[in-house]
Amino acid sequence: MRWRIGLGPQYLLVARDAISGVRAGSGGRFLRLMVQDWAGLRRGDHSAARLQLEREAWNWKRANGQAQKEKEFREWISSRKIRAEFFPERTRGLVRRL
Repeated sequence: MRWRIGLGPQYLLVARDAISGVRAGSGGRFLRLMVQDWAGLRRGDHSAARLQLEREAWNWKRANGQAQKEKEFREWISSRKIRAEFFPERTRGLVRRL
């Protein structure tokens, strides 16, 4: 985005030079073209900002989705039934419990 900071003043300098060469009657047409160019530049800025917001929203949703999945998994794994099925009583030491 930094490259666009200098684009506005450069555009105005070019427009000033072009205006000096425009005939008296066609100034309105030139101004209309200049405004269309400027609007296109601003539309690009808005599109870039919208894409950045969408990217941030997607990253936030992804991060929260992972946190929610981890929370649900921890709740699931803490269930007695699940622990008994996947983590049966292990032997401790050399003697196995009967």
